[in-house]
Amino acid sequence: MADADAEGHVPPDDLASIALDEAHAAGDADLARALAHVTRCRACRAALGELRRVVAAGRAASPDDDVMVPPPGLWQAVAGALHERRSRARRSGCIRPGPGTGSG
Repeated sequence: MADADAEGHVPPDDLASIALDEAHAAGDADLARALAHVTRCRACRAALGELRRVVAAGRAASPDDDVMVPPPGLWQAVAGALHERRSRARRSGCIRPGPGTGSG
């Protein structure tokens, strides 16, 4: 597991790799350690579950799917929700501030 935080949580890029290809992750020593951690850590397990749902939704998409125009203000609402979620995750110790964020 590369660069776990001080609490030993799995880095987001490792969680994304696992969500995208768990079979490959099981054969990679670092990712296998990350998977073992996920089985013991509720926060990392929840984060992985969210990423798995995103991967499943992306894989279920079809070129024939209708594209909807988002309502006004959607992207600002998404950005605000992501900012709040990231702040909560940092406070809980699930993720740490990245380089260039001014808080790390």
